[in-house]
Amino acid sequence: MDLKEIRTQIDAIDKQMASLFQKRMELVKEVATFKAQNNLPIEDKDREQELIKKNVSYIQDESLREYYPSVLETMMSESKRYQKRLIEAENGKE
Repeated sequence: MDLKEIRTQIDAIDKQMASLFQKRMELVKEVATFKAQNNLPIEDKDREQELIKKNVSYIQDESLREYYPSVLETMMSESKRYQKRLIEAENGKE
């Protein structure tokens, strides 16, 4: 496979990841609503660590496992940032 073909495949995967990210964030919006209604904190460090541990176990290639936690941490960080924005907007703070 040449570089152009490899990049085409990467582009296709990136497109799928963007779609999955959007679906995930739609659910994060529901989480924010639930947390706001039930006066729950946005951040739950214990749950985050459990999720990282669980999701890293899905990476079958051991040489890649060390890289996946930072992907998950970034995604969770952006999810929390989005939740904060939604909750603040709901409370009239934006």
